Amino acid sequence: MESPLFSYRKAYTLIHRIPASVKIFFQFIICIFIFAGFNSKKTEMLCLTVCGILIFTAFFLAKIPIGNLKKLRFVFLIGGLYTIFKIFAPYELESLSFEKFKIISRDENQQIVLFSVIAFFPEKLPASLLYAFRFFLSVLSAFILFYSTSPVEIKFAFETAQEYIGKIFPPVKKLNPAAVIILAVNFIPQIFSTWKKIDLAVKARTNGKGRKNFFTFIRILYAELTALLSCLINQAETKRKAFVNRSGRITITQANK
Repeated sequence: MESPLFSYRKAYTLIHRIPASVKIFFQFIICIFIFAGFNSKKTEMLCLTVCGILIFTAFFLAKIPIGNLKKLRFVFLIGGLYTIFKIFAPYELESLSFEKFKIISRDENQQIVLFSVIAFFPEKLPASLLYAFRFFLSVLSAFILFYSTSPVEIKFAFETAQEYIGKIFPPVKKLNPAAVIILAVNFIPQIFSTWKKIDLAVKARTNGKGRKNFFTFIRILYAELTALLSCLINQAETKRKAFVNRSGRITITQANK
């Protein structure tokens, strides 16, 4: 069975052997540089090129099968929709005369017309595609991080960082932000894992039929999304209870000491 997106795979590659704290640190740095804006367009493209080379180098060093890239096809869908909504958009209201333009108007048959003016902005196409490419690089770098780093390693990295920061700022230990970050970060792969199970269950029950019909596809998709939301809420509540119980036991133990 194909593994879900952002799932860990044990291996002994160079990327897998790098400490989780180092990989998480570089993940933050690379994402900052990917989306950073520069005064010079050449500097911006150079920075993006270097980030792309580093990410693809890490991808091959981690020995991730090329076929796994198809898991990122949703990135191209989102990027395509973003591009469409950028190049096809309503005119700026400030640039139009209110005498000639109305958001809500009526035609000759007195039918209500919404968004009567949609403009085509071809000059926004390069910037939109560039943003989609930035989004792809950031998702790919996150994919490499989760693929080569186990949840336990991520947990240990954030807890270690909190310990060091807590020595300088003691209140940090009481706030315990590492626990919240760990829960949020490790919940990301669980979302895709749960979706994979739900999708397989639906395919097993429908035998792949009905998806060719548009209305049936929408109905099935709605049912899948509803089941996903329900499962994630249940899992989140279970984790919350486990975290509260664990925190309570730690507090009692420290009090006894």
